Amino acid sequence: PMPKKQSTPTPTPNPKESWNNMADMVIREGNKRGYHGETLAKQKALESAFGSSQFARERNNYGGMGAYDSDPNQAFAYDSPEQYLYGKGKRGETSYFDLIEKDPRYKKAFANRGDSKKYLLALKEAGYASDPDYVWKVLNTPLKK
Repeated sequence: PMPKKQSTPTPTPNPKESWNNMADMVIREGNKRGYHGETLAKQKALESAFGSSQFARERNNYGGMGAYDSDPNQAFAYDSPEQYLYGKGKRGETSYFDLIEKDPRYKKAFANRGDSKKYLLALKEAGYASDPDYVWKVLNTPLKK
């Protein structure tokens, strides 16, 4: 008789592993585009609580794209982390890299993308983040959970 086939349990997503994969992707893609990749990974770690925020989990939105202090629920939704980084949202919303590379507000940040501190300061000056300690927090966020 044929041996009974073992049923394999459905793997439960491991949030730590899933965040580490996201961080690796951000670093790779960022470096390829001339950014300081590790700084981008720290930025996304801070903004998404290492991928555990509601927007990261439910919308693949790792940076609160489209979420404003006045109405955070307007945050964009993406089909995948890749779409968030360099694709389009479910309704054609912009990706993170498109925002930085094409929005005139972030021209100075883009020009300084290889320098962590100058990049973050330029983002802050352009209104990207409202937290007065944003630059310090990003620079002091660990890369991986």
